[in-house]
Amino acid sequence: MEGSTPVLFGSSMPRGILLAGSSKEIPVSIMAHALGRIQNSLHIAVFGSLQQPLEVLLSCIGQGPIVYVPISQLKFGSIPVLTDATRTLQLLNQSPIPAHFSVSLIHEQSYWRVDPSEGVVPPESQLELKIVANLKDTLHFTDKMEVFIRDNRIHSVSLSATGTGTTIVSNKPFGPNLDLGTHFCFVP
Repeated sequence: MEGSTPVLFGSSMPRGILLAGSSKEIPVSIMAHALGRIQNSLHIAVFGSLQQPLEVLLSCIGQGPIVYVPISQLKFGSIPVLTDATRTLQLLNQSPIPAHFSVSLIHEQSYWRVDPSEGVVPPESQLELKIVANLKDTLHFTDKMEVFIRDNRIHSVSLSATGTGTTIVSNKPFGPNLDLGTHFCFVP
């Protein structure tokens, strides 16, 4: 096994015998520890030879984690105002390395929040995000959620919801009875 900063490589068959006039395939595995194009030399020593070891140029492209976000829109529909409405979103890590992520919302005073808003999706696994809407009015609201994957790309998910119900609440309960008494009204 030979190692350097950007790449680690080795073989499951580091030794063998090559008969005269024959050829042999040598399996080589390579693991990138950096992003981008990486090249390194593999040296094969021939015992008993006075020549320099054989040199094979290994080349690969190191990339970050591959994370799949299955939807680009999350429509909450009509939801009651002043109460939390929750939906979920899966982050699917399809790579053998962990995926570090962080989530942000475009509007500073957003009616949505995300839990967790940052973390790590383990290798070849998934993580569920909880997206919570809490609308303050009976209007249609929109926002955009951006999921940043370190060493990869940004996934955008559009959020929308419409508030229903009333935004008038009392700080004391009315129930079980509300007696407003007698009221007279003069209509000419």
